[in-house]
Amino acid sequence: MDPILPLPLSQIDASALPRDRACLEPEALNELATSIATSGLRQPIEVWAYPDPSGPHRYGLISGLRRLTAHQQLAERRGNGDFTTIPAFIRTPASIPAAMAAIMRSAPKSPRGKRAKP
Repeated sequence: MDPILPLPLSQIDASALPRDRACLEPEALNELATSIATSGLRQPIEVWAYPDPSGPHRYGLISGLRRLTAHQQLAERRGNGDFTTIPAFIRTPASIPAAMAAIMRSAPKSPRGKRAKP
């Protein structure tokens, strides 16, 4: 199983992959941030380590854009060092296809069973 480690938010590249959620709903994001602040994060995000990182980013985000964004908002709001790291599965090249397949299976669907457009 891939390890779960606390990663600094500043080291995660949220734009590493194309996203189906180009726009995050502010109200839903605030609710998620409140839930995380109150109860903690229930599901770690998923990342892969860049083989040759350059710049501040050492990891590419696979899944968990809303959770990552909520953590970033909490870190900014608190300003005291809280929420500056986030639990993350570090996926290996062998586990990335399975992680991507799981994302596709859980993608929101339209009422007629087709994948929702962003």
